[in-house]
Amino acid sequence: MIWIITCPWYRSGVPESLHQLDHTLRTLGERSFLLYDEPRWVTETMPEYAEYEPQSLDRCERGLGEDVTVIMPECYDPSRSIYYENLLRTRMKFTGKIRFGMHWLSRDNPQWDKLGANFDRIAFHLCQSNTVRNWLSKHHPDFVLFDVKDYINRAFLSHRSEGVERENIILFNPLKGMQFTSRLFSSIASDQSFPQFEVRRIENMSPRQINELMRRAKIYVDFGHHPGRDRIPREAVACGCTLIVGKRGTAVDDVDVPIHDRRKIDVECADWIGLASNVIRDDLMRDCRTPLTEFKEYRQTILSEQDQLKEQVQTLIRAIRTPQ
Repeated sequence: MIWIITCPWYRSGVPESLHQLDHTLRTLGERSFLLYDEPRWVTETMPEYAEYEPQSLDRCERGLGEDVTVIMPECYDPSRSIYYENLLRTRMKFTGKIRFGMHWLSRDNPQWDKLGANFDRIAFHLCQSNTVRNWLSKHHPDFVLFDVKDYINRAFLSHRSEGVERENIILFNPLKGMQFTSRLFSSIASDQSFPQFEVRRIENMSPRQINELMRRAKIYVDFGHHPGRDRIPREAVACGCTLIVGKRGTAVDDVDVPIHDRRKIDVECADWIGLASNVIRDDLMRDCRTPLTEFKEYRQTILSEQDQLKEQVQTLIRAIRTPQ
């Protein structure tokens, strides 16, 4: 059997997760290839993800009679499977059975509600988060679901967090809930009783640069939509930062983001700024050389995600190879 992972040609969490899935399949002895086709058919591989040793579909032999399993991210219209099947039959000359799966890395795409009929061509669905699994179970109870998650970049797993001297630095991603983050920072900056702190943006940085900054900082704040299990919050926790999030999307779910409820701020609450400020004040004033006990289990979960993905993909392979 051949696996084909379709992947957009841009750098973000979605392509990295797809590369991790492809890499895990090959690690388990499967023949897996990446089909980069947005915005165009691309025959080379993405240099940003060279560590996953991807192989472009163009390197696969033509005219094979083996069965093929194609996995698309949920940001693609499910009816795109028709295009892929035609492409594999005409360009690649494949003659075997072709089945399709969809990898749900987000819960924020509009086709979820308006293209249900097109899901008839999708044989199974992969869930990157517990939030997605619950949503699909509720709205599409007939779907065949598998948990297939992802893991943070290895750059964030190579150093210890214990015993590190940290600075009063608060990190944030300007692309995630900036309308709330800016109000919060303006409020605490004007409070004369607040500990001194520095705010740093995470933008236009390599994983290594983000890693180095996170190992100096104390707090990461994220008021974004959390459409999936976002990477930066997990990276921050792995590096020893504390975490404060807006109570939205996957951040509501205690499986996806298993942190204390006081760290999940409901921005619809009248005193949300005061609630967030109290948590930040406590975090800035504590001795950060010893990571908070409340994050110990979450950190261990994050550090074991690569092994978890391997087990999940093994389950998927067994199910797909079992005759229906």
